[in-house]
Amino acid sequence: MGTIRKRRNKNTIRYQAVVRLKNHPTISKTFHRKSHANQWIKEKEIQIENGVLNYSTASSKQTLGNVLTRYLKEITPRKKSPEIETIKIKRLMTEPVAKIQFSNLKPEHIIEFRNNRLKNVSGGTTLKDLSLLSHAIEIGIKEWGLHLSRNPVRQIKKPKQNPPRDRRFKTGEEDFILLACNASQNPYFKSLVILAIETA
Repeated sequence: MGTIRKRRNKNTIRYQAVVRLKNHPTISKTFHRKSHANQWIKEKEIQIENGVLNYSTASSKQTLGNVLTRYLKEITPRKKSPEIETIKIKRLMTEPVAKIQFSNLKPEHIIEFRNNRLKNVSGGTTLKDLSLLSHAIEIGIKEWGLHLSRNPVRQIKKPKQNPPRDRRFKTGEEDFILLACNASQNPYFKSLVILAIETA
C-alpha cells in the first residue's frame, strides 16, 4: 500500500512517501529522512485501517499557487534553464488563477487566464505559460497525490503560434548580446534578456 521514492536534487536527497488505496486519491509527503517517510506511511496505514483518514484534507487546502511553489523547489532545478523557468513561475504565481484551490480548478479558470495573457503577450508566449501550468498540474496529480479528476489545461483551445519571424539572429549575434549582459551589475539582467529572446 505504501511506497517510498528516492528523489535526488543536486546535492540533496529526499524521500517521497506515497500511499495508494483503490478508489481513493493517492496521498504523499516528502521527507529528508527515510525513517520519517516510513513512519508517516505506517501512521497513514493505521488511519486507513481505522477508517479515520481524511483524504480531502491534503488537496483541499492546496491552491495552484502552492503547487507552483513546490514545483519551483522540486522540479525546476532539474531543468536545463532553471533561472528562466523561475522567472516564469514567479510571474504565474501573481496571476488570479494561482489563488484557485487545486481541487477546484476548471477549464473556465484556465480560459480566463489564457484570454488575459493574450491581451498582453503573443500566442507563443501564452502557449509556453499554458504548457508550464499543465506540467505542474500533471505533477500535482500523478506525483504528489493531489485530487483533480482531469487536467483543465488539456480541455481548452490553445492559442495559435506566432507567425515566423522576419529577422533572426545572425551567427554570433546572440552570443555577443549575452556576453554584453555579463557587464551589467543587475544579477537578473541576463536572465531577463534570455527570457525575452525565448518569448519574442
